[in-house]
Amino acid sequence: MPEIGNVEHSSKTYGKFREESTMKLECSDLPIYQDARWWKGNLHMHSLWSDGDDFPEMVAAWYKSEGYHFISFSEHDRVQEGSYWIDAEGEECYAEGVVCALPRYRELFGENWVEERVTEGRRQVRVKPIHEYRPLLEEPGRFLILQGEEITATHREGRHWLNATNIWDAIPPQTGQDSVEVMQNVVAAADAQAQETGRRTMLYLNHPNYNWNALAEDVIQVEQLRFMEIHTACNSTHSYGDNLHPGAERIWDIALAFRLGVLGTGVMYGIATDDSHQYHEPLASTAPGRAWVMVRSHTLTPEGLLGALDRGDFYASTGVTLRDVHADGSGIFLDIQGEEGVEYITEFRGTLRGFDASSTPILDDDGTPIRTTARHSEDIGKVIAEASGLQPFYEFSGEEIYVRATVISNKPHPNPHTPDDIEKAWIQPMSMVNNAPSTG
Repeated sequence: MPEIGNVEHSSKTYGKFREESTMKLECSDLPIYQDARWWKGNLHMHSLWSDGDDFPEMVAAWYKSEGYHFISFSEHDRVQEGSYWIDAEGEECYAEGVVCALPRYRELFGENWVEERVTEGRRQVRVKPIHEYRPLLEEPGRFLILQGEEITATHREGRHWLNATNIWDAIPPQTGQDSVEVMQNVVAAADAQAQETGRRTMLYLNHPNYNWNALAEDVIQVEQLRFMEIHTACNSTHSYGDNLHPGAERIWDIALAFRLGVLGTGVMYGIATDDSHQYHEPLASTAPGRAWVMVRSHTLTPEGLLGALDRGDFYASTGVTLRDVHADGSGIFLDIQGEEGVEYITEFRGTLRGFDASSTPILDDDGTPIRTTARHSEDIGKVIAEASGLQPFYEFSGEEIYVRATVISNKPHPNPHTPDDIEKAWIQPMSMVNNAPSTG
């Protein structure tokens, strides 16, 4: 990462950064790799533009310094544009975030970068929009910042949150009569903006178990929704579920089985994200650096990354690294980058043709059905095969509707989602509905 603190942030210097950032890149400026490579990124994060506790350029600088190649801010129902001043002291100062962040902000970016004012007796600081700080941090072929948004979707029984990535402008919060309708409304609004702007975008369902907001039965019905978070590192999102609610990974399997094996509506991909909010305590419950995606692309560009995501050419991780993921007509091959002293078990999970599609509602103590994903057959998402070692292989039998893999290490996660959490990786499902492996 450049030594930002040594940059003279005068208006003249900033003007130079701004001018250079708008220049058209020559082909030689943008690395294009003959062989696609892996890029590490986080698609769900917050700053002082919404309910995060640090300035966006501070957050971006942290991810860059930690070896990430791309990030996408996802502020609640807004993008990082416009004039935005927040109180820097007193009772209105957001969650002490500014108090904690300002000294380090000045240290890293310099006094001339930080803008402050006093209005109506209150000291305030300006939170800069994305187009102002991007030129300081982005580097072709090394680090990319995408604009995103976390869209609130409210229906009569609750609320969902969906992330749109690489958008141009904020998409308004959506409402609907029920869960399926409101998610469809978000999909339609995101598609409309993508069509209007000509930008490749990505939309996915966030943390289905936060406030137990999303049921597998609802996700199954939203055909155009092709991504969901299967692991959200924020502790309150309950990624592993509880005795009444299945984990997000189980919701994913149920959705895959019915979408691919019954309705024929296409695959759904699973991502892992930080959903980071807290940047001053390394082991905070919403700290950064706990879950990410590894995307295989020839270029570090929005088009390259989102195209690979759309093809399913990526995996999700909380610490396990893969050298390669490969599927052909014979099966699925993984090449795990092992760590000394760490053991790995790979579970190949899937659903076979003719699976038991029945389900039963989950009842409370009074025998009344509760709003949660029903109890489905263990035929769905079962462990079809298991392998140890660094190069596991699964051979297709032809009976699979889909197969995916979870690589499970015995290495404890440094900031666990639950006390016994360990580092894992999730490989995207290979659909076999047409007797040939395909992620699309």
